[in-house]
Amino acid sequence: KPPILIPRPETEELVDRIIRDFKEDVGPKRLVDFGSGSGAIVLSLLHSFPSAKAVAVDPKEEAIALTEENALRCGVRDRLTLHHGTAKDFAAAAEPRSFDLIVSNPPYIPSCEVPELQVDVRDFEDHGALDGGVDGLDVVIEVLQTARVIGEAGCRVYLEVHHTHPAVFEGSGAPPHLMAALEGFELLGTVRDVYGQPR
Repeated sequence: KPPILIPRPETEELVDRIIRDFKEDVGPKRLVDFGSGSGAIVLSLLHSFPSAKAVAVDPKEEAIALTEENALRCGVRDRLTLHHGTAKDFAAAAEPRSFDLIVSNPPYIPSCEVPELQVDVRDFEDHGALDGGVDGLDVVIEVLQTARVIGEAGCRVYLEVHHTHPAVFEGSGAPPHLMAALEGFELLGTVRDVYGQPR
């Protein structure tokens, strides 16, 4: 439903990766999805992990309403809490160290690239769900900062990011604002999507 971003194959791969990574484990107990949009990520995870509870966070009221509608349709509404706001808003309200899985497909496209996107994306998708600021890292950094507050020890954080970001995360020349956000995290790896792009 407009203006909510349509999930892409890369996001499906992100969900599959999380499910595979937890396959040998008991699964997450409490997870949060920042930028839930239609709810595709959080609802898929609730379906896959029947003992988990989750929070869907999005700054758009339309997205929260659509996530709730889809949660009811999928039969997982009773295990889902909805929060209208940003990751930063949520960090201020949430119980510290209370989540063992944090996931986000945030706006990550550098602002200068938005006008050059494919027409079906540029002209029909919500730019607020696409534009991640000058370097595409604005919301990514906000999610990482929030994860430091709400993630319990050993919490896993999964992000879908721009294809240029993994090299920035892995390199020594990351900008200071990103280095500060990454402090205390261990980068376990990046994965190439179905198109061969690092995510």
